[in-house]
Amino acid sequence: MRVEDLIISIAYFSIPLQLVASLTFYPRLMSMPPQILFLFVLFALFILCCGTGHVLRCVNMTDTHAFHVVNWITAFVSITTALFLLPMVPTLMSEIDDGLQRLQKLEEEAVKGAKYSKLSMEHSEGV
Repeated sequence: MRVEDLIISIAYFSIPLQLVASLTFYPRLMSMPPQILFLFVLFALFILCCGTGHVLRCVNMTDTHAFHVVNWITAFVSITTALFLLPMVPTLMSEIDDGLQRLQKLEEEAVKGAKYSKLSMEHSEGV
């Protein structure tokens, strides 16, 4: 048994579970656009396929029909995920950038508000 493949498998199987759990525990994620939810599913399947390959390596089944079938399924899911993600990257990056800019603006407004409150309190104490 290859211990490193066992450890990798455990990690690979935990990641899809965490993705699915995040959709369950954070219901707002379910309101994301359908293509984003589908991307979650593709990522989960891709990672699950990778983990399955490591399990088969762990038990020395690399010369079996099952291993080759899993590799072909992994190849199909991998290329599907990559091709599905490709046109989404510019939009995702733009949305992340917009969100970060909004967050920065809110932080700046909060700092200004805190300074104003401090000045206002100092002024009222001095009166």
